[in-house]
Amino acid sequence: MTLSSIKIIIPYFGQWPEWINLFMQSCEYNPSIDWLFITDCGFPDIQPVNTQFMETSFDEYKAQISTKLHIDFSRATPYKLCDLKPAYGLIHQKHLQRYDFFGFGDMDLIYGNLRHFLTEDILRRHQLISTHNNRISGHFCLLRNNHRMISAFRQIHDWKNLFENPEHLSLDESKFTKVFMPHRK
Repeated sequence: MTLSSIKIIIPYFGQWPEWINLFMQSCEYNPSIDWLFITDCGFPDIQPVNTQFMETSFDEYKAQISTKLHIDFSRATPYKLCDLKPAYGLIHQKHLQRYDFFGFGDMDLIYGNLRHFLTEDILRRHQLISTHNNRISGHFCLLRNNHRMISAFRQIHDWKNLFENPEHLSLDESKFTKVFMPHRK
């Protein structure tokens, strides 16, 4: 049986955390999942074959986001990228063409065997998979790579202004959850 293809997108700017090699090992131990890092941090010591590093400056990345989303993202800090996680499918669409799922995650954790939980049965039955049962989790979320899920962020009320606001608003968890669970309090 062919496994569903998955690519996790993690933009990270500034300086790699001191545990970067441990994080890279957790990527390596998930060989059937690909990882894309957009960064200005250079290359870490450990670069598993299932990882890809796209080097760019934060200013260049903000310009790319502004163009792709038709917003002004110029005032953002790297932490503001968390708010854009729901839009990574559109921002990085050219890197996702051959994947069944795309996802976002954080680097302040160590992943175990993700395929133990992300079985083909689970992937076949769901459009979105999160590690919480009552909200979307910013530290790990998968979305089916289709038009509906790529553009789901556009259902966030006033998304353009929220994305342009330089303050971190936890949109990846709060407002994005409301798209799929509108009556959640």
